[in-house]
Amino acid sequence: MNQNRPVPGAFYRHFKGNIYQVRTIAKHSESGEEMVVYQAMYPPFETWVRPLSMFTDRLDRTRYPEAAQEYRFVEVRFQKEDGGSVLRSQNKSVPENGQTDSGQLQESSRKEMMAEPVSDEELREILINDQGEKRLTGRMPEEEIARRGFLALLDAETYREKRQILTGMRDYINELYLNNLAAALDIVLEEGSSQEHYDTLLHCLETYEKYEGGRLRR
Repeated sequence: MNQNRPVPGAFYRHFKGNIYQVRTIAKHSESGEEMVVYQAMYPPFETWVRPLSMFTDRLDRTRYPEAAQEYRFVEVRFQKEDGGSVLRSQNKSVPENGQTDSGQLQESSRKEMMAEPVSDEELREILINDQGEKRLTGRMPEEEIARRGFLALLDAETYREKRQILTGMRDYINELYLNNLAAALDIVLEEGSSQEHYDTLLHCLETYEKYEGGRLRR
């Protein structure tokens, strides 16, 4: 059984991890077969065509037994998730040496916080306020912070908020998401390190933010 029809403009994750954006649904000029036109969100940002039935089909488990997802492509959703749909994090142990009653209470409170899933809204607020190390350590794997933070950044309504979220993600974002962000912002990254790419994107968002602020004041 195939999954839902892909949506033009939506982002999809391939089972090998890369992210693509569906550009349109086309038809073969001879057979009339529907085709998905989609673009890679990483250099060199090539555009591909695949039959709709293959794009939405389930993975062949005999060929890819280790794949983490059921379908070849899975949509990366931007709408807010409720608490039940958020992945729970891995807990980290807290040192016990020399604890007082107050320390034990703090540990108990910390364990309760760590056991609670992080909602999309809470993650957004944490990243905007650059409190990731303080409030996310032990609650979410870094890859999960990078993935969901990237989606929150794309979903942000203003460049100011995008810039704030990117600032809060500096310890978590990797080259894959930097390239995906550059593609989403229509920015070409020159050869360089991940830190240089991060600085370039942050500078671009700061520039866009200034332009956005000036436009709003008119």
